Amino acid sequence: MAVVYKHIRLDTKEVFYVGIGSQKRRAYSTYKRSKFWHNIVEKTDYEVVILEENVSVEEAYQMEKDLIKFYGRRDLGLGTLVNMTDGGDGRFGSTASEETRRKMSESHIGVNDWSKGIKRPKELVDQISKKVREYWVNNERPPMTEETKEKIRQSLIGRPGTWIGKKHSEESIEKMKKSHGTGKNNKGYGRKNSADTIKKMSESGKNRERVDCPHCGKIGEKNAMMRWHFDKCKNKNK
Repeated sequence: MAVVYKHIRLDTKEVFYVGIGSQKRRAYSTYKRSKFWHNIVEKTDYEVVILEENVSVEEAYQMEKDLIKFYGRRDLGLGTLVNMTDGGDGRFGSTASEETRRKMSESHIGVNDWSKGIKRPKELVDQISKKVREYWVNNERPPMTEETKEKIRQSLIGRPGTWIGKKHSEESIEKMKKSHGTGKNNKGYGRKNSADTIKKMSESGKNRERVDCPHCGKIGEKNAMMRWHFDKCKNKNK
């Protein structure tokens, strides 16, 4: 199934882009948009309009072509759209083979993205952030599957922490103090966990796998131990 949408610039009320996607969130995404699309949203805010939901891929392709023909492509001098094709010619709904993926990967080696190194204006960043927040307010995030949770868990096992060997600067520490507050000004000051929460935390800890470090003998939860002990243990070479 597919979604058909359009983007309208708010300064002139003109439709400047027509697109399709497999999910509604694609209409709100800025990922893989052309530099011509970005040129417009850097100048003005825009509105996302969902035209059709739950239509077939074939229907979505046809609607995209009809809409692009109706509004006209800007690069051809026929209208206001920044679309670079007449529509219906993408790979939406299909899966590339391993050989095709390999060729695509090799063709991009050493090629820089047009936006690499370009810092987006704060106004544009705030605008994009606002659009994303609006989307998730109106659309419930789908629950993560058990398979996805397990993949994430496996990818984190034994991975070194990103802050190993690093320290916060004095300036960062002061900013964090002001942000969180100290003493009675701290948001968590005097707060106590409920009996139910304490019970859940206790049960969660009991189900975690525990291991012992062969170098210092410390016993603890596996993920934390793999991060600070075993090959990284400070007693390893003693």
